[in-house]
Amino acid sequence: MAILSIPEQNRTIRNPKEIRAFFNERNLFFDQWSCDIIFDDSATQEQILEAYSKDLNLFMEQGGYLTADVISINKLTENYKAIRAKFLAEHTHSEDEIRFFVDGQGLFWFNIENEPVFNLLCEKGDLISVPAGTKHWFDAGATNPFVKAIRIFIDMSGWVPEYTSSSEELKFSEFMIPLQKPVHFVLTDIEGTTTSVSFVYDKLFPYFRENINELLELKELLTVQGAFELTKALALEEDNELIETNEQIIAKLLAWSLEDRKITPLKTLQGILWDKGYKSGELKGHVFADVKPFLEKCSQEKVGLGVFSSGSIVAQKLIFGHSIDGDITSHFSSYFDTTTGGKRDSETYQKISYQLKINPENILFLSDIREELEAADSAGFQTIQLVRNDNSPNWNRCVSAFDKIKMPLI
Repeated sequence: MAILSIPEQNRTIRNPKEIRAFFNERNLFFDQWSCDIIFDDSATQEQILEAYSKDLNLFMEQGGYLTADVISINKLTENYKAIRAKFLAEHTHSEDEIRFFVDGQGLFWFNIENEPVFNLLCEKGDLISVPAGTKHWFDAGATNPFVKAIRIFIDMSGWVPEYTSSSEELKFSEFMIPLQKPVHFVLTDIEGTTTSVSFVYDKLFPYFRENINELLELKELLTVQGAFELTKALALEEDNELIETNEQIIAKLLAWSLEDRKITPLKTLQGILWDKGYKSGELKGHVFADVKPFLEKCSQEKVGLGVFSSGSIVAQKLIFGHSIDGDITSHFSSYFDTTTGGKRDSETYQKISYQLKINPENILFLSDIREELEAADSAGFQTIQLVRNDNSPNWNRCVSAFDKIKMPLI
């Protein structure tokens, strides 16, 4: 689905007819072709060209084009960084540049005289023609590139870029591709997303280990008893280790903590001890400065908010209920942890969508971890990667802070 964006006007157009009219007014060309065939990596150039031959042959005949081929760019493409840089600087061609997207996506930018700079996100089924001499640039993405497209030529030599050296493209380096569907609910990770990784590893985890023996004094609590029993069962199941005494259970929990294992009884018991730390004032939940304003904005716009973290639901509520920005739990309506399923399992996100009674495409998932984003994406969620100081971008939609997420979402 094509999306036309005019960043300076904070404007987007998603209707294909409106995009076509916008392009026609500027001597550009946009169209869409349909094909029910899904191509895998084994598909040959000849098979792809034949599948679209009805539209392709007519278009070439009417335009006087002589040849067509198929290009493919993905994360395994050699020298991709250099290939991307080649077309990321503003340039023109002496021949029309024509691309039909068989799969994947790419972003064409246009710098038309006396017009604000605009771009068109092209995806499967989108055809674009950039007339000779038009100032433009193209980006398949800094991370996770995927483009499979038919190129159409009169003379391939005319496709060589002629650079303008304007550096206009640098003004839009932080542009984020708009979300495809309206967002009715935002589901966020915690560690590395709303909260510093260092807070978790340098504050929370050490506090649990330093106070772990206090669990022996709380062993009469039903929650602690259940976690202890589950610890014994999982030690045998996952590590083939038979443990029987409470002291052995404590030792096992300590070992799992040092290994940062995502195990439910460990997360449950961490939450119990952290509750003590938060209530005594020894702990204050860290949240980045951009988080609270984003939550407030979502609440104002009636966008639902929820949390999905490997930490227990109790721990999630504690970190937001005793945060450095005060109690911000009122913004969240739902909490999910590993009792729902693994964060890298697509089925887990399907369960969350079902429980929320919201279509997956209307849920936006925020995380710093690519594998989690992949799982959510495969379940049909929209996704954005938060790139804080602790990680590097490796997803097709990335922001450095919550305030970079384009609003409104609905």
